[in-house]
Amino acid sequence: AKPHDPPASNRIVWQSGVGWATVGVNNGPVFTSASCMLKEVVLRYRVQAVSGFTYSPAVLVDRRVRGGHLDCIMTRSPYTPPNGCADVMTWEAPNGACGQLHVLTTAADPFIAWISFNIPQGNQNVHVTITTSEAPAAAGVPHDAPFAQRFPLTAAKVRR
Repeated sequence: AKPHDPPASNRIVWQSGVGWATVGVNNGPVFTSASCMLKEVVLRYRVQAVSGFTYSPAVLVDRRVRGGHLDCIMTRSPYTPPNGCADVMTWEAPNGACGQLHVLTTAADPFIAWISFNIPQGNQNVHVTITTSEAPAAAGVPHDAPFAQRFPLTAAKVRR
């Protein structure tokens, strides 16, 4: 941990129709840093209160496949975003599950996008999900087309 940005936890949640609320003392995740926790609270508010986001179907990936590339991403410093990512947020839940959220966009982009890696406790499989506020491609792209065809700008950022 960085002395000036220590691990932090919170019990703050956003509930539709209610607004900000708190959860039980032991129900909040622990973030790798106070700044990470604050970024997550702001992002969660944007997603739940403002809406306009689309989620890819979750994909389960064994973190050891393809030479352990995903395992390397999951075990690198929680303060260092991978190449091409603007930021990273890392957390651990009270039940032992953990995850990382890699922000794919910057303030210069016209939309917000990130990729989430979530690992249940004692599991080698990583749940991978992509979230974006990019407007779906309209011209000739069916509503049920694959995520990468419907959201080409987000897909390009994921592939970097």
